[in-house]
Amino acid sequence: MGRSTAETAPEYLSLTAEPVREHLAAATQLETFLTGAGTLTLDQRMLLVDQALVLLEQNYVHLPLKISMHAVNPVQRLRLIRRQPEQQTAATMPPEWIFHAELSKVFHSVRDLHTNYQLPAPFAGKIAFLPFLVEESTDGPEPRFLITRVVQGFSAPTFAPGVEVTHWNGVPIEQAVELNAARFAGGNAAAQPGRRVADGALPSRPICPRSRNG
Repeated sequence: MGRSTAETAPEYLSLTAEPVREHLAAATQLETFLTGAGTLTLDQRMLLVDQALVLLEQNYVHLPLKISMHAVNPVQRLRLIRRQPEQQTAATMPPEWIFHAELSKVFHSVRDLHTNYQLPAPFAGKIAFLPFLVEESTDGPEPRFLITRVVQGFSAPTFAPGVEVTHWNGVPIEQAVELNAARFAGGNAAAQPGRRVADGALPSRPICPRSRNG
């Protein structure tokens, strides 16, 4: 029998604000969730790609414009994704979250907020989070990324509001932010930076970033 949520929850959750304590206590580690998330079969994955092809190739009137504007080819990318399940079995197909990530990239590539790929259960309604907030500061010649808030009850040596984040999962923070901007459907070059650290845009990992005092 597995341990209860109370036994596996991080210690700091017992010190968080009462209105969110129960909600956060029901959380699980990202790796644990992703390990068994999703039940789509190979046939169901191929059907989803087929429907995406029908949508973009036959019904998306802005496709020629988007191909020209952003130098992308979402239809060809979908055709390549469609071939992958044909060469796989139930034992060798990748985890479902990888499949959804590939489809999301295709829809994001057209940079159109009217054309979205909505995740199904159990991914829909789930949020990956870390117990701190990163925000971008432009008060200087170069942008800086600072820890501005930390969840009540969470603490780590030398880690507090005001700390400057220099790396994210080993990648220089500015490069990580630029790479992450491509995961969101900002309609133009100005919109992408505006969303790159907004709404939890930085990919969450249960690993604290390397940092230095700001």
